[in-house]
Amino acid sequence: MKKISFGLILVFILYLTGSIGSAAEQPTARDWFQKGVAVEAQGAYGEAVKMYTAAIERDPNFAEAYFKRAKALRASDLTSPTGAMADLTTTIALEPTNAEAYYERGLLNAFLINNENAIKDMKTAAALGHQGARKWLASGKAGTAAISQPEAAPQQAAVEEAASVTAGKAVTLREFLPAGAEPVVHFDFNMATLGEADAALLDDIAKALQEGLPEAKITIVGHTDEIGTESYNEELSLQRARAVESYLVKERRIAPERIAVKGYGKKDPLASNKTEEGRAQNRRAEILLGTRE
Repeated sequence: MKKISFGLILVFILYLTGSIGSAAEQPTARDWFQKGVAVEAQGAYGEAVKMYTAAIERDPNFAEAYFKRAKALRASDLTSPTGAMADLTTTIALEPTNAEAYYERGLLNAFLINNENAIKDMKTAAALGHQGARKWLASGKAGTAAISQPEAAPQQAAVEEAASVTAGKAVTLREFLPAGAEPVVHFDFNMATLGEADAALLDDIAKALQEGLPEAKITIVGHTDEIGTESYNEELSLQRARAVESYLVKERRIAPERIAVKGYGKKDPLASNKTEEGRAQNRRAEILLGTRE
């Protein structure tokens, strides 16, 4: 009877000190990952890196956490790509068919002027079905990656880019976006509605306009494929441009006087309209620095 009483007392003490049940209350790797996603959505990239790191510490084989940490690292500090490169390589080692990881590593290699590695990664991503990689390869960027802005002079690049804006030239926002993302939103057939995935890109563009280019103006140019009449496509392309404008103004508080919208209809295809893949690339809205006639 004394043994039972002593055992009950010991259990009670352990309960009071938190020794019992504490393991069950510890956040799991998935818990930390979800916290990282939540804070990253608020633009707190440094905090997101910490959350993803906690997830990886609890599960060293958590491929998605490595991938998200790489993206957050690039967003938090464009001038320090080493950690992001290592995380993307680990992601690929854990998931050899992860097309998105190959694509992001290809963009990072292009940024670092590792042209040969960039092409190799993009070809692998394209073979795995990644549309962005196919577009990158088809656009001729493989031949111009070697003249990308050097890593060591991001501030100089921003100054030169801003100077081009004031001169009225339409230059790309790409250098101001995480991992050199393309400032292009794509649309479903006959639609002018933004998808959920578009918000992240537009949030990055808004951040660039608010922090890196506070005086710059942009032009949003809508496009369509060749299906439909010229007048219908011109109106649809304008609606697509206005959908992007509405998000930037209403959701991200970009001043409307900084934005111009244009609709080119089917006049300026990015790819061939002979295939569905080409038409999908043509249904887009491009966000450009400066003005465009």
